[in-house]
Amino acid sequence: MYICSLQKKSPLYGDWNLFTPESNILYDDEAPMGVCVEGIMVTRDTPGFNSRVNFTLLNCTGKESPSTNVARDQLEDSDKLNFMLGNVYKYYLSLIQDKIKELEQTYSLSWSFSFLDRYIDNFVDFEKREMEQFSNGKIFNEVLSNMKCFLVDEDNKYTKKSLAELGEEVWTIESYAFSSAIHLSQEISKCPSTAFGILKGLGADFNTDIQKVLSITDSSHYTYKLFLEKFEISNVLIDSSNRKMEFKWELNADRNLKIFVDRLYISGSCSNCVIILRNPTIIDGIDDNIHFINSHFGLIILPSSPLNSFLCDLLAKNEEKSNMFVKFICNYITKIFSEYFQFSLESFRNSMDEDVSSDYQDFCSIEEKNKIEELLAQENYQIVNFAKFYNQGSNGIYD
Repeated sequence: MYICSLQKKSPLYGDWNLFTPESNILYDDEAPMGVCVEGIMVTRDTPGFNSRVNFTLLNCTGKESPSTNVARDQLEDSDKLNFMLGNVYKYYLSLIQDKIKELEQTYSLSWSFSFLDRYIDNFVDFEKREMEQFSNGKIFNEVLSNMKCFLVDEDNKYTKKSLAELGEEVWTIESYAFSSAIHLSQEISKCPSTAFGILKGLGADFNTDIQKVLSITDSSHYTYKLFLEKFEISNVLIDSSNRKMEFKWELNADRNLKIFVDRLYISGSCSNCVIILRNPTIIDGIDDNIHFINSHFGLIILPSSPLNSFLCDLLAKNEEKSNMFVKFICNYITKIFSEYFQFSLESFRNSMDEDVSSDYQDFCSIEEKNKIEELLAQENYQIVNFAKFYNQGSNGIYD
């Protein structure tokens, strides 16, 4: 397999990025981009994609080449095609890894690594591109899961690990102090300590079980969507006096239910995820009258909330309309915590009328609609939200 790409140098940062063709080239059949088998052009889409997204040309040779149809204008689904796609995605991600390695020659590992998620997001075009534009999004995610794209703070050293290498458990820490320590360790090229080490040296208290911490201040990136698909919260530790939250994440075992909503309206949240915690989750340092947590990973609904079991029961039906109803409810709940929104049954009913497609106007029974209105009216909307004490950046990062 031979593959080459055209790259363009950024006039601002001086780095090289895959070249996105102008519209006149996108529709030019003579442009040398696409997939060839033994030198014969089969498809003119960018290798690994269902359309033209960057200027790349691939030629497959030998017995491992994917098969084509009789007209030789389409690749046939097969193990050989999947093998080819895996290698194509490895090639694209290797270009990103090379840029990070180059940065590491001059800057600290943590600072260099902070660019990795941005490069991946740009390649995936996370905000705009649907995964359906990939020839096989599942294979891309598998390749990305084996790439060292997570920075782990362990034994006062930063280590690069893949999603597969994170093991069975890992911790995240959310506080202004921890985020500041991460930024401090990034800015000093030969910093002898990690963020965890810096704060421990200053006398900060942490749970004694914490051994391995994800170095993270922003969970809005695509890699953390994959993280949320594999891991779930098993322990929540709230330290109000230090405005700090510690989360233990373990491999999925039905402790949490996760709903990806259109957006979160809460200042301080990076992800668009609503996480519904079930009873097996251990929660410490929080009063029973508090039912929600505002986290970098999204809005967390605690088992103490009257909404919790109702939402779990709806999701247990595993029906499309019930799932749509839960997503609508979660979207609405996040609005309640926005700065200028005031809950009322009238606003909920108006949202039902305005935000729900006519195809799904009957996605809940009269009994379910009455029940959710009753629960929304009962809810006290008390939330752990340490971000309110600080000015927020555009991505919810403590500034």
